[in-house]
Amino acid sequence: MKDAASRYAAITAVVRLGPDLWLNLQKRYDLERAEQELGEKINAIPTLEVAVL
Repeated sequence: MKDAASRYAAITAVVRLGPDLWLNLQKRYDLERAEQELGEKINAIPTLEVAVL
């Protein structure tokens, strides 16, 4: 019972931080996964250098 109560308290504390926290965590995870899967392909795309006058 004590374990369930402490887990509930921990979850409640995190939920109080709001949906922005969850969305930011998901976004960070998604970006890291995309970088792992597509990083080499993205880096292989040629880029243009802008001349500074």
